[in-house]
Order: sequence, then C-alpha cells, then structure tokens
Amino acid sequence: MYLCLADACICFYYNEYGSTIREIIDRINSVFVLLLSQLIWMQTDLIPSGEDKYYIGWYYLGVFTLLFAVNLVVVAYLGSITAAKHCKKCYIMCQRNMAEALKKK
Repeated sequence: MYLCLADACICFYYNEYGSTIREIIDRINSVFVLLLSQLIWMQTDLIPSGEDKYYIGWYYLGVFTLLFAVNLVVVAYLGSITAAKHCKKCYIMCQRNMAEALKKK
C-alpha cells in the first residue's frame, strides 16, 4: 500500500514525457493503481458483510475495466495518429522520388 503511494508520488513529480497525452494517462494510471490497491484490503475481514464485499468487488471490476478500456482507446488513438503521419511521410517521399525520376528523363 505504501509502495503504491510512493510510486504515485515519484511518478507525479519526476516523470516527464514528450507527449502530454501519455503523461496524463500515466498519471491517471498511477492514481487508479493507488485506489485499486486500497480496495483489495476491503476484501479481507475488515468488512464482515458478504454483500458489501460483493459491492466493493463489482466496483473494483468496473474501475479496472474502465481503466483497461481507456488505455486501449489511447493506444489505438496514438497508433492511428502515428500511422497517419508515417503514411503521409511515405506518400510525400514517393511523390518526390517520382518527380525526380521524371526530371531525369
């Protein structure tokens, strides 16, 4: 529990990334890891009611699934942007090569 808190604090203050989207997602992930690590303790005998444990478990699953889905969407979004830039660069290079080939003839 304290290790997750220390990891989140270190990530908040010392990590710098080139993209603000990656930095925001990393910080959100750190916060969710910290929150989800607290929920695991709630599955022990601290909560005597079985029904409350199920509610906490469903909340845990919902948050974890949401975090997983958001990460997949961000990966797909950043991947499509990178692929579009690469395709555009390749298209421009191909056009340039074709123009140079026509000039040589």
